[in-house]
Amino acid sequence: MKSRFTQNYPPPTFYAWLGAFFFVIFCLSRIEPIGKGSFVFGILYTLSFLILIKLVKVFPDKQSVKRQFLIIFFMAIGCRLLFLGLPVSHDLNRHMVEGTILGNGFKPYLHASNDPVLKPLANDLRLKINHKEASVRNPPPFVRILFTLATWISANPVFIKILCVLFDLASILILSKMLESRAHPISWLMLYALNPLVILFVAGGGYMEMLQVFFICLTLYGFYRKKAAWGFLALGCAMMSGYVAFALLPFVVTSKNWKTSYLLTIPAIACLPVWDSECHFFTSLAHHATHMHYNDSLTWILRAVFGANAGWAALVCFLLCLGIIFVTTHDLLRSSFLVLGALLLFMPILHPRHLILVTPFLVFSPSSAWLYLHFAMGVTFLVLCVQFQPGAFSEIHWLSAFEYIPFYTLLIWNLIRPKRLFASTTFPTVHTFSVVIPTLNESRHIAVAVESLRNQPPVSEIIVVDGGSSDDTRDIAGRLGVNVIDARRGRGHQIKVGVDRSQGDIILILHADCGIRDGTLSRIRETLNGNLESVGGSVGMNYHSETWKHRILALLNNGRARLTGISFGDQAQFFRRSALESMGGYPDQMIMEDVELSMRMKKKGITLFIPDGVVVSERRWAKKGFYSNITRVVTLCLNYLVQRRLEIGDASRSDFYTRYYND
Repeated sequence: MKSRFTQNYPPPTFYAWLGAFFFVIFCLSRIEPIGKGSFVFGILYTLSFLILIKLVKVFPDKQSVKRQFLIIFFMAIGCRLLFLGLPVSHDLNRHMVEGTILGNGFKPYLHASNDPVLKPLANDLRLKINHKEASVRNPPPFVRILFTLATWISANPVFIKILCVLFDLASILILSKMLESRAHPISWLMLYALNPLVILFVAGGGYMEMLQVFFICLTLYGFYRKKAAWGFLALGCAMMSGYVAFALLPFVVTSKNWKTSYLLTIPAIACLPVWDSECHFFTSLAHHATHMHYNDSLTWILRAVFGANAGWAALVCFLLCLGIIFVTTHDLLRSSFLVLGALLLFMPILHPRHLILVTPFLVFSPSSAWLYLHFAMGVTFLVLCVQFQPGAFSEIHWLSAFEYIPFYTLLIWNLIRPKRLFASTTFPTVHTFSVVIPTLNESRHIAVAVESLRNQPPVSEIIVVDGGSSDDTRDIAGRLGVNVIDARRGRGHQIKVGVDRSQGDIILILHADCGIRDGTLSRIRETLNGNLESVGGSVGMNYHSETWKHRILALLNNGRARLTGISFGDQAQFFRRSALESMGGYPDQMIMEDVELSMRMKKKGITLFIPDGVVVSERRWAKKGFYSNITRVVTLCLNYLVQRRLEIGDASRSDFYTRYYND
C-alpha cells in the first residue's frame, strides 16, 4: 500500500515547494499596481523564479504523462486566476479604446484619444490610458479585430484578460503535445506554464503578445507534425498578430512544402476590412525603431558607434545572424528560438513582456542565460516605481548592467561549454573505442594513422574500410594487425560499413592522413562520462605544417566546430553507440557525411569539443592550392547546408563527391 501511494502521488517535498510557490505568487497578485510596491514586488518576483527552478527539479516524473500534465495545467490555471484582478496595463486600455472606436465607425489612428469627436465613446477607458494627446497606435490587424469583437461583447477589462488567458492555456496544451513527442521531461512545461513573467504580463497585464505566441506555437506544431498547410495558415495568423513572426518564414519553407505557402495570404485577406489607405501595418514598427528606445543592449552599443544610422546597422547585424542560423541550425524549434532571441536583442525597445515571445522555447531548451534574463527583468520594475511616485517615465540606465552583463556572460559560456540546466536524456557510461578509418589509395599515410592509436588504452578495435584502392593500402593495414574490410567507394558509405561492424561503446572516425595525440582518447572518454547528456563531438586539430596560413586555418576550423557544432572529418568525430539509432544511424552518403553527422548530433543533444588532439597532413592544401581549396571547401559546405535546409539535392551526394575530388 505504501509503494502504491508513493507511485501514484507526488512526494511531500513537492507539495512543500508547491505551497511556497503559490504563497509567493499570491503575495505578488496582492501588490497593485507594480510600481506602488516595487521593492517588495522585486523580492517576491525573485523568490518565485528560484522556487520555480526547484519545482522543476523535484517534480514527480514517475507518474503517467497525463497525470503530470494535469498537475501542471491546473497549477497554471490557479496562478492565472489570482492575477485577473490586477489593474490592467495602459496598452490594454488603449486597445479597448481602439476596439470601441472602430466598432462605432471611427478611425482611431486619425484621432487622438482626447479628441472631442470621440468624447461619447469609451470615456472611462480613455481616462486610464497614457499619452491621450496621441492617436491610438496602429496594432497588427488580428489584434484590432480581436479587440473590436471583444469590446462589442463586453468592455470589461477582466473579460479581455480572460480571452488572453485562454490563448495562453491553449499554448500550454500545444507545448505539452510537442514535449511529449520529443521525449523531454513534462516537468519542463512549468518553465512556461508557471513562469512568473508570463503570469504577470498575460493574466495580470493582459498584453496581446499572447495572441502571437499562440499562433507561433500552432505554427511550430503544424510543421513539426508534417502538416505544412496547417503550419502556413497558422504562420499567416501569427504575422497578422505581430511583426516578429515574419522572421520565421525562411525557416519553414522547403522544396516539399512551398506549394502550400499561398495559405499565408488567407489571414491577410481576412483582414482586408481593417486595411485602408490611412492604415499602415509597419507604421508603429518604423516609428519605434527610429525614434524610441528602452532597456536595449546591442542597439545601445550600435547607437554609440553609428549614431543616427544605428537602426540600419541593427538591421544588417540581424540579417547576418539570420543567415548564420539558417545555415548552421536546421532543427525548427532551435532555429526559431535563436531567430526570435536575436530579434529581441537587436530591438531598440525590450519591454519585459516582449520576452514572452521566447518563453515557450525554454520548454525545449532550458537556457540558463534566457531564464536569467526573464528573472533579471524584475529590476525594470524600479522604473515603474519612479514613474508611480509620481514622476515622468525615465529609463534608469545603470539597471541594464544587472540584466545584460550576466546574461551575455552566460550566453557565451553556454556556447563554449554547452550544458543543460536540467537533465533530460542521459546515456550510460562508456569504456571502449572502435576506430573506423576510411581509405582509398592511402599507402603513404595509413601506417602513421594506425600507429598513433597503438598507445591509446581505450581502443578495443581498429577497422580500416577500403573503397577499392589500387595501391597496397590493404596489405599495409593487414600487416599492422587491424581489421580490413571492403566497401563501395564513397567516404560516407565506407564509414557506415565500418560503424555497422564495430562493437565499442564509442565510435571514432579517423581519416587516414590524420594522427591522434597521446592521451586524446582518454580525454574523450572522461569528458563523455562527465557529460552523460552529450551524444558525441569532435577534436581540435592542427596541421603538420607550422606556417601562419595553416595555423589560421586550424584556428578557424576549431572555432567553427566549437561555436556551431559543425565539424569536418579531419577533426576526429566521435559519438556514443547508444545514441546512434536515435540519431538516425550513420549517414549513408558518398561525401559530406561529416557535416551531416554533425547536424544529426546537434539535433539529438549536446555536442562536445576536445581541444588539441589531432595532427593533420596538409597534402590536399599543397596539391590543390591553398586559396582555391579554401574556396572549394567553403562553397561546397555552404551549398550542402543550404540544400539540406531546403530539402533538395541527391541523397547520396554523388555530385558533391565529383566536385570535391574532381573525378
